[in-house]
Amino acid sequence: MAPIERWRMRSGIYCLLLLAGVTACGDGDNALWGSMDELYALDFERVDIVKQLATLRIEYVKPIKGSDPELPCKLAVNTANLKITDNSDLKTDAFTDKIVTIERVARAGEFPPLESGTVHFGTFEFERGGMVNGEFSILFENGRTLFGNFNGAVEERSE
Repeated sequence: MAPIERWRMRSGIYCLLLLAGVTACGDGDNALWGSMDELYALDFERVDIVKQLATLRIEYVKPIKGSDPELPCKLAVNTANLKITDNSDLKTDAFTDKIVTIERVARAGEFPPLESGTVHFGTFEFERGGMVNGEFSILFENGRTLFGNFNGAVEERSE
């Protein structure tokens, strides 16, 4: 692919990410969608919002009968050196600095390397029973996208 074609494709994808970020609503139902569903199933039954020390984990859980559950998507945010409040945004540098990570914990494979991403928190009450909601947008190096909404009460785990 010629450099100009690659630039046009990426520009179009960035516009789609921006549009999705503007139109998505963090107060909505828990959801995963995007072109990544052409490679991996994104279905799940519940979202666990977990506090483990200074790490916030947003886990999209798919129970597997007789086995450990799969996590079609797990977003983790190391909050140790961050000041996150309601209506906060984390941009791509948080991903490249490994403050925010995204992974698949499933038999079908891993996500490709990340190109860019954002996380928006509408409500951020990072304590047991507190509410956390928002959305994220991810662009992978292969041009695939992944978007998600999350909304729920924080549970605390020591594991």
